Amino acid sequence: SPSATLSQRVGLTDFTIEYSRPGVKGREIFGALIPYNEVWRTGANKATSIEFSADVIFDGKKVAAGKYSVFTIPAEGEWTFILNKNTELWGAGDYKESEDVIRIAVAATETEMTETFTMDITHLSSEGGHLEISFADRMIAVPFMLETNKLAMKNIETALSESAEDRLWLVNRNAANYYIN
Repeated sequence: SPSATLSQRVGLTDFTIEYSRPGVKGREIFGALIPYNEVWRTGANKATSIEFSADVIFDGKKVAAGKYSVFTIPAEGEWTFILNKNTELWGAGDYKESEDVIRIAVAATETEMTETFTMDITHLSSEGGHLEISFADRMIAVPFMLETNKLAMKNIETALSESAEDRLWLVNRNAANYYIN
């Protein structure tokens, strides 16, 4: 199961996902190798981690900027997507529900065969996107939202308060460009 790292900027927020990519290799995956209704490390080897540089909103629940481990509970129609505080877990053996930051239900859809476990960030906009998890014949898309405009306003205010008098024109120009775009 080779390791992979995904880095993606969405709006003003940087995402980094580190995970291992098991392969189907002709095996029956969901309901067999990965049992239904049990916590899965969502990948292989060390638990998958996701890190984001600003707060992210999943299903209306704000999660503070930081690094978390990713777990899921696969089921036939709906999965549970979990972010957990413990980022040093190897597999799900020492997983503790009490360390969960969020748990949300996400529809699982049948899809074309994905031979190698894959995570991606899709449906990008300045205000959010989807975290997609695909393996074998299943895929979940976890929507998320960002407070990009709020973060931009904070950055503009900081830049205005910290800029030298002779550089204020540059900050104001950049702020105007942001608002126009």
